[in-house]
Amino acid sequence: MKINIKQASSKDIELIQKIEIDGSNMWKENQFRDELTYDFSQFWIAIEKNKVVGFIVAWVLPGEIQINNIAINKNYRQKGIGKFLLTTIIEKFSKIDCDRVFLEVKEKNLVAQKFYKSLNFKEIYVRKNYYKDDNAIVMEKVL
Repeated sequence: MKINIKQASSKDIELIQKIEIDGSNMWKENQFRDELTYDFSQFWIAIEKNKVVGFIVAWVLPGEIQINNIAINKNYRQKGIGKFLLTTIIEKFSKIDCDRVFLEVKEKNLVAQKFYKSLNFKEIYVRKNYYKDDNAIVMEKVL
């Protein structure tokens, strides 16, 4: 499987929204459109055979990268696409004076927690009732 990544555009939003609905369904279409307008937002898609199969939204801020959303099409999970997206963003933007990466993950989402831990993210604290139905575990990766 050959995966390419590129910056998302407004024409990708419909496919991105379908991936989001099949996953956590937390972000609405307007949130994705807003990300395209922020200078600090890095919004990238994974493409396989001209099909959007995943995406990542990250903010590159002074000294840090904040991963805000990452999702893979349910038919393409467990194939390394999430790891490819996440590590590519970290490698590309850690060169811009960033020494830490942060993200939140649902406390109940043990699969995602295991994935992030495999990439050397560490739990640093819990945000109680962060999500409508769950706590958030804040994780950090020191670069």
